[in-house]
Amino acid sequence: IMPRITQAIGVKMHSTPSKIEFADAVANDIEKQGDSHNPDDAHYASIKDSLLKAYRVDDVKKLPFNYSGYIMAEGEKITSAIYSLHQKRLNQTFEKQNGVNTIAGFLNPYLALKNISMALTGSDFRTYVDFQNQAELYRYGLAQKMNNLQIDKISNISPASNGKPLAISKSNWAQQPDFNYHFNTVSTVLVDELLPLISQLCWLLATILFLQYSSNWVKTI
Repeated sequence: IMPRITQAIGVKMHSTPSKIEFADAVANDIEKQGDSHNPDDAHYASIKDSLLKAYRVDDVKKLPFNYSGYIMAEGEKITSAIYSLHQKRLNQTFEKQNGVNTIAGFLNPYLALKNISMALTGSDFRTYVDFQNQAELYRYGLAQKMNNLQIDKISNISPASNGKPLAISKSNWAQQPDFNYHFNTVSTVLVDELLPLISQLCWLLATILFLQYSSNWVKTI
């Protein structure tokens, strides 16, 4: 019952936004920074004007690269940065909630042992966040690679309605490495679980002292 109690206390002390509130906050920040899906967005209108001026052309179709790919790359950079910032803040709140459980390990050795075992087996919250971060880096790199391929290899001029669709060689996808998650080293995990380890040490010392005291007390009888 104690794990549930500590979890409830953590949630009460450090509240988190609902899924809808989180999504709205991300969307609002993206709209303030620049929405690539809005043709009237000031940020992207400024980019368009600067590109036309720099290349001395009057139409994005006359640019020496694919304009749509360029805009998608900029949009990906902005949205990914904003989402990652909000996700980082949310994860920090979850860490604070879990901190209550960590402190409670000094009252209940089972909680500390549970935290240590979960960390060593890669099933704890920190490992989840680390996996999330590595997966996001891979996803972002893949998305930007696709955008760069469009920028460099896709024409600005759309084909005729009965023409061959614009495409790139499938050999480009063969060059993309698979995603491989890299676990933290045992030493890193143990450093992260320092408080639970100290808790276990305190309980071990307390048990030894108790047994020693009990032994002396029995002898006096």
